[in-house]
Amino acid sequence: MKPSTFGSVSKLCTHNGELGGAHDVIKTIIQTVNIIWIKLRLIKSKIIISFLILSLQNMLSIRPLIFSFYLDREVLFLVRDYHILLLV
Repeated sequence: MKPSTFGSVSKLCTHNGELGGAHDVIKTIIQTVNIIWIKLRLIKSKIIISFLILSLQNMLSIRPLIFSFYLDREVLFLVRDYHILLLV
């Protein structure tokens, strides 16, 4: 025969080994879920920040290339003009 549990609250071990009621166990589970949720939100924000930094770096690396292209073009025009001046 099974022992009767009518009218009693089940006792379970909490995460640190102490005996606690069902309310303590549920409270521990809720706290664990909250901690996991906070960690996931932090990871998500780190991924978003990393993506934004990477995008910004890509934009900044394109601009110097464009600027150097225009600068090289200007130098070519100056050299060409200088050659024309020397020839005249």
